[in-house]
Amino acid sequence: MQDLPGAGVAALQLNDGQSVHEDFLRHARAGRELPGRGELDVVGLIRAVRRAGFDGPFCVEVNTPDFRALPVDEAARQAADSATQVLRLALG
Repeated sequence: MQDLPGAGVAALQLNDGQSVHEDFLRHARAGRELPGRGELDVVGLIRAVRRAGFDGPFCVEVNTPDFRALPVDEAARQAADSATQVLRLALG
């Protein structure tokens, strides 16, 4: 992650998921979980883009069927809670 172009990134979408080695498109379309609930190094990614000069906004992007079925207020609460947790870990 040392070669990330942080200064050219406008926004960072936070999500998590399983490490995959095939069928990336299927996982990208339906396998994104809340940040901090998968196997990916979300904290490391946040730290890397910050070191590279990123100072823009973060948002949460989750697209699992279970998450989409939640009431809007519950989905927003879960997204905010998970983003806050990984951002605190990454940014101290």
